[in-house]
Amino acid sequence: MKLNRRLSGLSPAVTYGLLNALVGLIVAFYVFTQAIGDGYEVLMLAAPLGMFCIGALFWKATMKNEKIEAGRIIFLGILVGIIAHYLTWIFAGIFMNLCYWCFGGCTDSFGDAPESIFGMFAFGIVLSFFSILFVGWMTIAGSILCGVVMWWIEKRKRSGQE
Repeated sequence: MKLNRRLSGLSPAVTYGLLNALVGLIVAFYVFTQAIGDGYEVLMLAAPLGMFCIGALFWKATMKNEKIEAGRIIFLGILVGIIAHYLTWIFAGIFMNLCYWCFGGCTDSFGDAPESIFGMFAFGIVLSFFSILFVGWMTIAGSILCGVVMWWIEKRKRSGQE
C-alpha cells in the first residue's frame, strides 16, 4: 500500500520507467554475475538508465492517458524489452569511455580499450542482438510485468476515487 501511494504521485510514464529501471538493474546484475570476462559492471548503470528512458518514452508515446489494456501492456513490454538493449549498449559505451579517459580503467571484456562512442552506435546493434538472444526474454517479461503493475496501480486509483 505504501509503494502504491509513493508511486501514485509520479506521472505514469515516470512510474513505468522506474519499474523498468528496476528490471534493468536485476538483469544487469544477473549478467554481471554470470558473464565470462570483465567490464560488465558498467551494465549496472547503463541497463537501468536505458530501461528507464525507453520505458518512460514509450509509455508516454503509446498510452496517452488511455485505459491500460492487456494488448497494450504486451505490445509495450515487447517493444521496451527489445529496444532498451540498444540504448543500454550506447550508455555502456559512453560510461566505459568516460571511465577509460578519466581513470584509465573500464576496459572491455578482453581487457582492451572500449569501443569509441561513435563506434558504439554501429557495434551496439551487434551487442544488442546477442543480449536480446541471451537475456531478452528477461527484459521482455519484466517489462510486461511492469505494465501489469501499472494496471494494478491504476485499478487501485480508480477504486479509491469511486
